[in-house]
Amino acid sequence: MQGNAAEWCQDVYAPYPNADGRASAVEREPVALEVEDSDLRVLRGGAFRDAAEQVRCAARDKTLPTARRDTIGFRVARSYP
Repeated sequence: MQGNAAEWCQDVYAPYPNADGRASAVEREPVALEVEDSDLRVLRGGAFRDAAEQVRCAARDKTLPTARRDTIGFRVARSYP
């Protein structure tokens, strides 16, 4: 299923910390954004229009939950009794 569409995650976006666990200089002194970070949600994987290195499970991006593109989708999962 890799490459069909990036998948929405319910998680609120937060940058990964550095290897030492501390935030980077940019994260300590954030640049003013038009939206709050808490409004952004995680996208995982890549889509058919992305570069080859982005079409993998570990690829991670962020966007507003109101964003609509043909490269964003979701997966429905269900437990089998």
